[in-house]
Parts: sequence; C-alpha cells; structure tokens
Amino acid sequence: MKSIQLQGTERTHSSKADIRGLRKQGLIPCVLYGKDTNIQFFAPEKELRKVIYTQETYLVQLEINGKTYESVARESQFHPVTESLLHMDFFCTRPDKAIDIFLPLKVEGNPAGVLAGGTLNVKQRRLRVSGLTSVLPSHISVDISHLELGQSMKVGAIVIENITILTSPDVGIATIEIPRSLRQK
Repeated sequence: MKSIQLQGTERTHSSKADIRGLRKQGLIPCVLYGKDTNIQFFAPEKELRKVIYTQETYLVQLEINGKTYESVARESQFHPVTESLLHMDFFCTRPDKAIDIFLPLKVEGNPAGVLAGGTLNVKQRRLRVSGLTSVLPSHISVDISHLELGQSMKVGAIVIENITILTSPDVGIATIEIPRSLRQK
C-alpha cells in the first residue's frame, strides 16, 4: 500500500462556530479513531484532497502535534449541494492487526467479447477486503481479457494471497453485454 504524509493540528474547541470558522480558512475538521486513540484535529483541505480524489488507497502518516500516527481514511462527508468537503474520519492502524477496508478495483485487458461487438459493463468499482497493512495493495487489478459475449466475472474468481475478500463471491464485477443487433430471436 502506498503511503502519504499529512500534517494536522489538534483542535480543542468543537462548537459549530469554531468549525465554521475553520472551514472558511480552508481547514477541515477531522477525527482519528483507534483502540486507544480518539483525537479531534483539523487539516488543510488542499492536503486532504490528495487522499480523497484518487484511484488508490493510501496508508496515511498523520502528524498531529509532533506525534505520528499510521492510519487509513475511513469516511468523508460532503455538503449535499456544493459537494465541498465537510469532515473526514481516519482509522488508526496497527502493523500486527488486520483491518477491513475498501480497495479500488481496476479492470484491465481488452475483452474478446468487446472486440466481437459487445459492451463492457463494470458493476463494481471497489471491494471490501481484510488484511495486514503491510500486505494490502493500493488497488486490486483484474484481467478481463478472457471474457466473451454474454459472459461475466464474479468476485469469487479473484484470489489474492494473504488477503481475505469480504465482498460476497456471487457479486458480479464485469459483464460483456450482447447488443440487440447481435441477439438471435
């Protein structure tokens, strides 16, 4: 898993007025959760964008008041109209304990069914997995070049060493749909 560093400052006040003032300054309120940790802090929105708007999953090295915490981004909250970032949660990880996390799914290859005139329909963009942070990849790559017209690939077909896939094995990942012009009556 790729790593990224973020700077945060612990916040002592958490009233609505204080939080509104932080957001006007371009700072986003955040929380770091963990077994022994529960820290409220704020960080620059510009830095948080590197973690949110990406196709990778990062192990975040949060530096808050001189102390570094290894974490992963757990949840982001956005304004319903303006879609601006309102709040972010991080989960403190431990190198010896497995974590549950959603990893992005990237389909690779040029399916034979698409070359024959079919349409690729990707149904899953991320998978829920469990594993140690030292063995978790930044994303999961799946080769779909073997799919023919009318075929689909399911989560059960993916096997990754040292990682448990928690998404149901019956969930479809990608399907090659047959266009109406090629269907026989």
